[in-house]
Amino acid sequence: MSGIIIKQQIGTQQHDGIELFFRSIGKGLMGLLTKPSGGVVDCIAMASDGIKRASEMGEEIILRTRQPRHMDQYLGVRPYSPYEAAGKQLLNLMNKGHYSDTDTYWAHAPLGLDGKTYVLVTIHHVFLVEKCRLWGSWEVEWGVRVDDIMSVPTLSDNSLVFKVRQDEAFTYLTGNERTVTCSDKTVLQWLQKRIEAVMIVNMEDKPCPVTAGS
Repeated sequence: MSGIIIKQQIGTQQHDGIELFFRSIGKGLMGLLTKPSGGVVDCIAMASDGIKRASEMGEEIILRTRQPRHMDQYLGVRPYSPYEAAGKQLLNLMNKGHYSDTDTYWAHAPLGLDGKTYVLVTIHHVFLVEKCRLWGSWEVEWGVRVDDIMSVPTLSDNSLVFKVRQDEAFTYLTGNERTVTCSDKTVLQWLQKRIEAVMIVNMEDKPCPVTAGS
């Protein structure tokens, strides 16, 4: 369940395998909705060169061949999905793991080819997350509780607009809307459906209110 561990041996035959490993992981991290950008390829090349040098020096290198499986509490055990595993890892890394113990991954999608901005949907929240630096952590630009989303987000040009219940976390300056912008409308349409689905799941999990006299 935690992934398969392999030990790289010294020799030129392993170098191609290392490069293939990093290329595949790079694609998995980008998700299924986008293609690796030049920046990601450069990062892969840098990491591959570092491992080659360590191998030539006789260092023992242990790599995980894949990320841990995401266990869906509603659908149970399913075939391994690199996309879901990458989304679960994004939740684990976001804000240094602050939400990983209290929330459950649902879906995610990149908003650009650079792979620096994602929408992450969990059972309880919708987050806009960003990575400002290549080796930095994923930080929350904004987050809203699913229970505070008043209706299914609407599509407007290249934006997905959320009407959010206003509370102490929202000021009059920020208003009661949150917006996600993406040049690819199919990504926004897909996110809209996934958010609608998680809103339904949240409503189904709520106990029915007890009325007087019942």
